[in-house]
Amino acid sequence: QFSFVDNEQKSIRLEYEIIRENRTKDWVNTKTSHKALITIEKKDNDEISLVLTKSYTSKETNDINEMVLKNLKNHFKKVDIIKEEVDFVRVLFRDFDNKNRIQFLYSFTSPALSRNLEFIEISDLNAQIDEDVDTPEELKEFISGIENLQIKGKELQEHIFVTNNEYHDKIIFSSIALKYKFNFDGKEGTCVVDYSFPAYLHKRKTNSEFQFDITINVGRKQREFVNINSLNKKISKILEDYKLEQFEKFKNT
Repeated sequence: QFSFVDNEQKSIRLEYEIIRENRTKDWVNTKTSHKALITIEKKDNDEISLVLTKSYTSKETNDINEMVLKNLKNHFKKVDIIKEEVDFVRVLFRDFDNKNRIQFLYSFTSPALSRNLEFIEISDLNAQIDEDVDTPEELKEFISGIENLQIKGKELQEHIFVTNNEYHDKIIFSSIALKYKFNFDGKEGTCVVDYSFPAYLHKRKTNSEFQFDITINVGRKQREFVNINSLNKKISKILEDYKLEQFEKFKNT
């Protein structure tokens, strides 16, 4: 069932889990579980817009997400919540050029993100040369070396291809993992957020939707006092709001 994300009741959230049976696998381990999430937020501009966030862990959960969204959109139009031509606002890989996509992803390192989240380091990054752009040979070799070495952490975020804007139109970023410290009313810990365009990352689909996945870690002393699900929702809300701000700033015009 859908539930409200906060007291303002402008955002609803659906979380679910499916069990997939694959008879081609080992007969002992034929079943796997896959989680998914849909968040829809109502924005009151000149017209109501419905902003979508999706997270999924399998093809099946993504298919279910799309079926749910299709039915929701038809319902909203039937009861005159949105006009016939209105669709959900989606953040897609193709909505950015190379430079702006990097700036969009890297913007989640900013102190402006939230006073509750403090950026620590880049823990992982998927970068590749754009073959359609004329690129100096030394940059190609540089990127190749980084991929082979799997450089992480502070070393990665200080590399010149991250910090030098002159390279950004020649490089494709399809995912970035960032580590944060968090503090919500004394509830402290760290989290790693994977920001990605998964369908581009795996299948080079330019209509890939942006999504993020949060992994929360708390100390042993905090565990009995902390509700991980509640923390996940608070962090998700911060990221969803910030995502929209940055999308408007960096998307193609």
